[in-house]
Amino acid sequence: MSAARQVHAGVSGILESGSRYLMGRRPAQWRAVVVPAWVGPVCAATCLAVSACSRSPTALQDRIAIAGRVERGASDSLRFLRGATVASPASVTWAGTPASAITISAVGIAHFTDTGTVTITAHDGESSATVAVHVVAPPTILFDMQDSGGLGNRDVYGMTLDGKSMTRLSSATADNEQPAWANGTVVFTSFRDGYAALYTVASTGGTETRIANIPAPSDQPVVSADGTTLAFISPLNGADHLWTSVIDGSNATAATGSAGFATAFEANPSWSKSNDTLVVVTTQFGNASLARLAVAEGVETALTDGTTTDVDPAWSPDGSTIAFISTRDGDVALFTFAVATGTIERLSPSPANVADPGWLADGRIVFTSAVGSATQLRWLDPAHPDTGTVIPTPTGGNPRRGVRE
Repeated sequence: MSAARQVHAGVSGILESGSRYLMGRRPAQWRAVVVPAWVGPVCAATCLAVSACSRSPTALQDRIAIAGRVERGASDSLRFLRGATVASPASVTWAGTPASAITISAVGIAHFTDTGTVTITAHDGESSATVAVHVVAPPTILFDMQDSGGLGNRDVYGMTLDGKSMTRLSSATADNEQPAWANGTVVFTSFRDGYAALYTVASTGGTETRIANIPAPSDQPVVSADGTTLAFISPLNGADHLWTSVIDGSNATAATGSAGFATAFEANPSWSKSNDTLVVVTTQFGNASLARLAVAEGVETALTDGTTTDVDPAWSPDGSTIAFISTRDGDVALFTFAVATGTIERLSPSPANVADPGWLADGRIVFTSAVGSATQLRWLDPAHPDTGTVIPTPTGGNPRRGVRE
C-alpha cells in the first residue's frame, strides 16, 4: 500500500505529520455527511416549557418543562413547575405512555425510544400536570466505516443519529469513503479503479455510477446546496488543487489554478449556502489555513493567518459560521469562525483530539472523536459545548465523517 493510501490511526496523526501531509492525497478522510432533508422537523429549542392541566387550585400555573430535543434516542431532563417554583425531584412521581415510546427515571430523565405522540404526567402531592408531545425521528447522517461484512474495506453508510436504520450504500472490495449529499444523491470517493475516483448512488441505495469527464485521481467531493455544482480536489501542476464542475462532471475547471502560489496545496472544500462561495484549506499563506473562494473570480481571501494548522472547515447551513479543526491551543480541537466578525471560539473541552465537523440543519455539529486507537462519531450543540453525545455505531467500525452538504 502506498504512503498516500495509508490512513493514520488517530486524529492527531494528520496534524503531527505536517502541512504537506495535511494537504496531500486524502487528507480529509474522516468525514461524514449530514442529510437534513430526510427527516421531519426537529424541535430546535434547548428548553421547551409546556403548559398542562392540574387538579390543584393553581392549575393554570402548574406545568412540565422539558430540557432537550424531543426526538427518538434523546434523554431529556424533566421538571415540574408549581407556579414559579420547581418541585423537588424527590417529591415528584413521573409516568409516561406508551411504554414502548418513553421511559422516565425516578429523577425525571425521559428517554424517548420511538417516534409519535407520548404523554408525560407529573404528580406532586395533590397537584399534577400532563402534557402530550410529538417525538420525531432524529436526522440522518452519512459516514464511512470499516465494512461490517468483514471484507476489510471501508464503505459508505446512512443512519439516523440514534444509530437506527443503518444502510450500506456502497459496494466493491476497495475503500469507499468521503460521502457528500445533495437532492437525494450521494457522491463519494471510491478506490475500486485503483485510484481515487468519484461515484454517485441514490440516498436509498442502488446502482453506483462513476462521474465521467473529471480529472483522475479526484477526491473530497462536496455538492452545492442547490445540487447543481460539484467541488472536489485533484492534482494540477503537481499539487492538489480545488476544481469545480457541473454535478454530472461536465465543464470541470481548476477553480484556483492562478490563485496564490501554483505549488500551494488545497483540501477540504465546503460550500456556503449562497452556492457561489467556498471555504477551502490552503498552504499558500504558510501552514494549512482557511481561505474563502469566490468561485466566479477564482480569488482566495485568507480567513486564518497560517501561523497555526487549521483544517476541516464546514460552513453552517445559515452561512454565518464555519466550524473547523485547529492546533492553535496545542491540542486538536473544534473551533468556530464567525464569518461577519472573524471571531474564533473554541468548542472542545481541553484536551481534545477530534476531527472533521459537519452541521445538522438544526445547528448541531457532528464530528469524529479519537478514543485511543479507535474513532467514534459524536454530536454537540454549539450553544452548550461539551465532549458531545456519542452516536452509536458497530463496535470496531472506526467510523469517520464525510463532508457535510
